Amino acid sequence: MSGKPNAKQIQMVKDVVSELVKRGQLEEASEILENAIGRFKYLELNRFRWSLADAFTMRRNYQPAIFQYEKLVNYSMANWDQDQEETYHSLFKTFDSLRLLYNSEGLQEDHKRLLQATLKDLDGRKFGYCKARLYPYLVGELANLLLNDQNVAQAESVVHAQVERARQRYDQFKECENTVLSYAKSLEQAIQILANDENRLRALANRLSDVFAQAAQANLGSEKIARQYRWSVESLVSRSGIEDPEFALELVEKAIANLTRMYEFQEKTDYVIKIELRDLRRLQRGISNFPDIQRSVGKPAPKIDVQFWASGSEPELDGKVTIVDFFDLSLITAVINFHFLGELYCEYKSHGLKVVSISRPHNHVCIAGTTISSSKPLESNEQIKTLNTLVKDFEIPYPLGIAPETSAMYEQFQVAETPHYVLIDRKGIIRMTQAGEVRDNLTALKTMLDKLLKFDAT
Repeated sequence: MSGKPNAKQIQMVKDVVSELVKRGQLEEASEILENAIGRFKYLELNRFRWSLADAFTMRRNYQPAIFQYEKLVNYSMANWDQDQEETYHSLFKTFDSLRLLYNSEGLQEDHKRLLQATLKDLDGRKFGYCKARLYPYLVGELANLLLNDQNVAQAESVVHAQVERARQRYDQFKECENTVLSYAKSLEQAIQILANDENRLRALANRLSDVFAQAAQANLGSEKIARQYRWSVESLVSRSGIEDPEFALELVEKAIANLTRMYEFQEKTDYVIKIELRDLRRLQRGISNFPDIQRSVGKPAPKIDVQFWASGSEPELDGKVTIVDFFDLSLITAVINFHFLGELYCEYKSHGLKVVSISRPHNHVCIAGTTISSSKPLESNEQIKTLNTLVKDFEIPYPLGIAPETSAMYEQFQVAETPHYVLIDRKGIIRMTQAGEVRDNLTALKTMLDKLLKFDAT
C-alpha cells in the first residue's frame, strides 16, 4: 500500500485492525496500523489507537499502551482546529490514562517532559474552549509532579503564573465564556495544589465564587460554565482540605443561587444546568449532614438497593467484607477507581473481599472513547449495555450495578457526590466511609482491609 489511499484501502485497514484487536492479537494490529499511518498519512486512522491503548492497558502491558497514548496526544494536537470539544475530552482522557501508566512504570520524568512539551505547544495555539480548560489542567499535573519531587517553590511558581495569566485575560473579557472557564479552572488547580493553609484556601475559594457570580450577573448560563461551576465546588468541598462545614455550605449555597439565576435566564429549559443544580443540592444536603457521615462508622450498613447488575444476578454479600463504590458513568474518576479497586480485589479476594460499584441512571456517558448523550436519563437497556461494555473493556473483576435515582440508599449511605466508597465488615458494620478517589486514601484502606480480612476472621 502506498500513495494517497482510496476509501476501500482505508476500510480494509480498519477492518483488519478491528478484527486483530478483537482476537487479542495486539502486536500484529499495532504493526499494521503504524505501517498504514506511515504510508497513507491518514490522520483518522489514529482513532484506532484508543482501542489498542485500552486493550494493552487491560492486559497490564503498559509500555505499548504508553506508546499508543503518546501518539494520541500528537494526533489530538494535529486535530486541534477540527473539534474543540472532542479534542479537549480526548486529551484529558489520554493524559489521565498516561498518568496512571507512567506512575506504574516509574516514568515520572517522561511524564514531566510530555507535559512540558504539550504546554509549550499550547502556548502558540489560538485561545478557545480546549485551551481554556486543558492548559490549567496540564499545569496542575506538572505542579503535582514537581511537588512529588519536593520542588515546592517551582510548583508554586508554575501555578501562580497560570493563575495570573488567566486572571489578566479574564479581566479583559469578563463576559467571554472561555475566559471564565480558564480562570475558574486555574483557581481550582491552585486550590488543590497551593491551598495548604486556611487563609489562602478561603481567599482562593472566594475568588472562585466571585468569578461565577460575575458570570451569573452577565447571564452567562452555558452548559460548560454550569458544569465547571459544579466541578469546582465539589473540588473545594471534597479534595481541597476544607474541614469547616459552615464555610463549605456557604460556598455551595452561593453556587446554587448563581446557577439558579443562570437557569432562569435561559430562553428554554436547559437540562444540563438543571442536572448541575440537582447535584449541588445533593451536595448541600451531604454537607449539612457531614458530621453524620463519619458518625455512621461503627453502625449497621443500609441495605444495598440495585435495580440492574451487569452480571445479571445480585452478588452474595451477606457475611462478606465489602467495598461499596458509588461512581458516575460520565466521569473519568470512575475509570481511575475501577483500576485501584480492581487491584485491591485481586490482592484480597482470596481472603474473602467483595467489591461492588454502583451508579445512578445517567444521561451522558463518556468513558474509554465511547460517548452516549441524551436529553433525559438513558433507557434501561442502554444503561445495562454501558455497564456490560465497561466490565468487558476494562476487565473489571467485580459486579457493576445501577440503582434507582429515587433510592433511599444514597441518603442512607450519605452519598452527596461521587466517587464515594464505603467499607463494610463481615457483620454488616460500616468500618470506613470516604468521599473522593480510592487512591487518595489507599494506605488507610489497605490497613483496614489487612485487619478485617487477614488478621480478624471474626
